[in-house]
Amino acid sequence: MVESQANAWEARSKRKSLVLGAWCGVKTLVLGRKRRSTTTGSWCFALGVGIVTRGGSVLGKNEDLSEGYSGASKEAGDLVPSALRSLPRALDVSKEKCPSPHSLGNKLARVAWAITWGTLFRWSPRILFGWRRFLLRLFGARIGKNARISPSVRVWAPWNLSVGEEASIAHNVDCYCVDRLTIGNHATVSQYAFLCTASHDVRDPNMKLITAPIVVADQAWICAGVFLGMGLTVGEGAVAGAMSVVTRDVPAWQIVAGNPARVIGQRQLSQTAVV
Repeated sequence: MVESQANAWEARSKRKSLVLGAWCGVKTLVLGRKRRSTTTGSWCFALGVGIVTRGGSVLGKNEDLSEGYSGASKEAGDLVPSALRSLPRALDVSKEKCPSPHSLGNKLARVAWAITWGTLFRWSPRILFGWRRFLLRLFGARIGKNARISPSVRVWAPWNLSVGEEASIAHNVDCYCVDRLTIGNHATVSQYAFLCTASHDVRDPNMKLITAPIVVADQAWICAGVFLGMGLTVGEGAVAGAMSVVTRDVPAWQIVAGNPARVIGQRQLSQTAVV
C-alpha cells in the first residue's frame, strides 16, 4: 500500500513537472519571437528551451525523492511487529463512513454565528464588553454579570457556553465548545488558551467524533497557552500554569504545570479579598 502511494505520488509529480515545463517554454518562445530585437529574441528563445529542458530534469529529481520516500516508509514498516502488520489497519474517514454528527439546524446556526462573530463581535472595541455579552446571549450563551470577554475570543457554539459573573476570557482564547463549556464566577482564562471539548476516537476506523464537557470552577485560573482536554474539571481556585497540557482533573486550590500537567504546589491566598 505504501509503495503504491509512492508510485502514484511520483506519477503525479512527473505529469505536473512536464506540463509546467512545456507551458512555460512555449510561452517564453512566443515572447522571444514577438520581440523586435534579435538579441532579446535569442535570449528569450534560449530561456524557453532551458525551461522545457528543466522540466525533464525535474522528473529525474522527483524519481529520487519518491525512492527516498519509499525507502523511509519501508524502514518505518520494519518497526511494526509482524503480528500487527498482518491485521487490517485501513482508515475510512469518507463522508459516507464518517458523516457529520451535527444537524442541519446546528450547521445553519454556526454559519449565522460565524457571520456575526466576523462582523459585529471580532471588530468591536475592546471596552464594549456589554455588547459582546449581548451578542453571545443572543445565540444562547449564559453570560454572567460583568463577564469580560475579549473581541478575539473564538467560540465554536455559543449555546454550549456558560460564563460566570466577573469572569474574564483574554484575547485569542479558543473556546471549542462542541460540548458544554462552563467557566465559573471570578475565573480567569488567559490569552491563547485552548479549551477543547471534542476529539476523535483514534481506535475507531472511521475516527468518529467524541465529546465531553469541560468545567472551570469558580476562582480558577487557566494561564496563557494552556491546552485543556475534553471531559476535565479544574477545581475551585486551582491554577493551570502557562503552556501546560492538562489531561486529568485538577483538584481545588492546587497548582499544576507541565506536559502532561502535574501538581507542583498548593495555592494559598495571602489574604481574603475585600468584598
